[in-house]
Amino acid sequence: MIGPGEVRLGVLHHFVERGGAPAASELAERLGCSAGEIRSAFRQLADERIFVLEPGSGELLMAMPFSARPTPYEVRAGGRTWWANCAWDALGIAAMLDTAVEISTRCPDCAEPIELQAGATSEWLEHAVVHFALPPASWWDDIAFT
Repeated sequence: MIGPGEVRLGVLHHFVERGGAPAASELAERLGCSAGEIRSAFRQLADERIFVLEPGSGELLMAMPFSARPTPYEVRAGGRTWWANCAWDALGIAAMLDTAVEISTRCPDCAEPIELQAGATSEWLEHAVVHFALPPASWWDDIAFT
């Protein structure tokens, strides 16, 4: 039986390689197990607040720091694009990829475009500020909104 750690790693590899979330059946084929085992691991990881599942289907919505659907936080590197759940997760994708990335978003107050470069040598990190509209303690009240 496959464990949740292996499923999480498989999901993250899929996001990095393909830019999106795998379906449970697709991941099951890749990892050599049943789709039921994958869905069970998805639920366990969701209970642990590592994944967020689509209501109804149980497929992936979020596998931190990645989003399965487009968001206002686009991360690009090497001709690939990923979607982050928030500004913090965009920086998490940069750290996970361990390469220079470009992050595009908009100011939530005035809608002014924001373009950032992040990576191991990004000097802007010394002066950057990330604003969180909600206190972290309330993020999981509605994580898709946050």
